[in-house]
Amino acid sequence: MFKSICNLLIILLICIGASGISVLYSPALDQSIAINDNSGGVTLVASSEVDDLLLNPSNIFIKYKSDKNILLNFKEEHQFTAKIYKDGEAYKVHDIHNDSPIQIEFTKDTPYSVNINISQKSLDLPNGEYKIEITPNIISDSFYSEPLVLNVKYLSDVPYIPAINTIPDGKTALNLYFSDTKNSVEQLIGITRFIDYTKRPLTAIVDELKKGPAFELGLNMNSIIGDYNYVSLKGTTAYVDLPSKEILYTEESERSEAAMNAFIKSLASYPGVDNIRFLVDYNRSKTFFNNKDITKAFTISNENKAFLAYDSPNRYFLVECEVEEIKEDMDVRDKATLIFNSLQNSKYNYLSSTIPSEVKLLNSRLENDVLIVDFNSKFVNAYGNNDNLNRMMLDSILFSFTSIKEVNKVKVLVEGQDVNSFAGLDLSDEIMRPLFLNPEN
Repeated sequence: MFKSICNLLIILLICIGASGISVLYSPALDQSIAINDNSGGVTLVASSEVDDLLLNPSNIFIKYKSDKNILLNFKEEHQFTAKIYKDGEAYKVHDIHNDSPIQIEFTKDTPYSVNINISQKSLDLPNGEYKIEITPNIISDSFYSEPLVLNVKYLSDVPYIPAINTIPDGKTALNLYFSDTKNSVEQLIGITRFIDYTKRPLTAIVDELKKGPAFELGLNMNSIIGDYNYVSLKGTTAYVDLPSKEILYTEESERSEAAMNAFIKSLASYPGVDNIRFLVDYNRSKTFFNNKDITKAFTISNENKAFLAYDSPNRYFLVECEVEEIKEDMDVRDKATLIFNSLQNSKYNYLSSTIPSEVKLLNSRLENDVLIVDFNSKFVNAYGNNDNLNRMMLDSILFSFTSIKEVNKVKVLVEGQDVNSFAGLDLSDEIMRPLFLNPEN
């Protein structure tokens, strides 16, 4: 059997498309597919011995070669299927389409090559490490194909705009929440927009939500909210009166829920607003937003959040996510550990971890209102010299750990020592979280 397989060897050559990737991470890898004449049929067996972690692969070229005539028929819709796993669990299945013929014939003298695209964009994957099993979709009971297994890491190279602490002169800062282009991220994506100074900030928030995000952000350009009657503040409660005839709030469950959450999160982020209350046509109503209960005011908590990364086509954003495992009576150290774990092992679809898996949290402790976090030596080289990703990781750490109620500042250590220089910043002193996350411009 072994001799027969060896005599009918196919060489699968995998190479990474020219995309500026370091040769270290994009070697030409020799793989094999063996075709075995199995007395009554031909069995296709695909195997891979790739242990290397491929960084940002683009194109894979598969070359079929045999000692005899081979005829393969593929499904018309797609020649290959990619089963994608993340953190050991099934993540998604992606059909790989290309323009290749659905029937191919090859011999020793006339091998056949096919190109398939497994780029991050084509597979629609957030940053992270994955195992990808690629299986050819052959139409025949005579063929059996084991998947070709690849270990892949994707890192988008779009820019991250660091959080800032200053407001331009004569401006007002507003936090606005929008959707991604495909409405695939359950959590809305917050940005900071600076507008001309206004004495009616809550009305301005709603008006700016209606305008939508700037085109260059790469977010969903459709208006996340519809018409409104008025918005006002009484005590610490913001009242939003909405017209019953606005279809966006009543007929589309996905968009109506996004609109409701955009109102709540955007208005509640303004200082002095603790509650959001909805009215309909100037009256109280039991339900709205596609039958959501609005009889009581809505509140949001800013505590116990992990700020994970979303890479739009144009830039990165940090997105706040609940760390539901945290309980009120937990020790601060335990809360910090759970937040750190969330930053490394994102369970949220289409959001990426901000801290690489090789970085370890060695210890944490609270001194007054300062959380001291001690990382292993991998922290300083987490993203090499890529200060774009290093700054995003640092902002993620600051916003996440200061969401713990007892924490106001963060002090970063590495192996128990101060960090004097990291991503162009001095981390030897304790740091407060910046004021304005994801500035629009």
